[in-house]
Amino acid sequence: MSHAILGAIDGCVTTFAVVAGAVGAGLPASVALIMGFANLFADGFSMAVSNYEAIKAERQLRDEARRMEEEHIDRVPEGEREEIRQEFRKQGFSGSTLESIVATISQIRPPRWPT
Repeated sequence: MSHAILGAIDGCVTTFAVVAGAVGAGLPASVALIMGFANLFADGFSMAVSNYEAIKAERQLRDEARRMEEEHIDRVPEGEREEIRQEFRKQGFSGSTLESIVATISQIRPPRWPT
């Protein structure tokens, strides 16, 4: 939703600037309106493409991180268990409670998501 709000605000500001510039240059009102609508269309298209590309790149980055973690789990399972142990040790767990947490989490295998 925030993307839509920011896009609308940006679209209003730039469209106002284009129309105001056209009117200030003494162009007919019909030309100013056409330029305003052309600007709205171009801004909307530009923002839509930019947002699509950003989401696509974010998804690819997340998928690559997941793939790397799955590979690490397969190749170095004890190293991954040690990472879990270190993270929960930072949160104050120790002893048998910590080992129980590590054992429980290590048993959970995330599903392989389709690509």
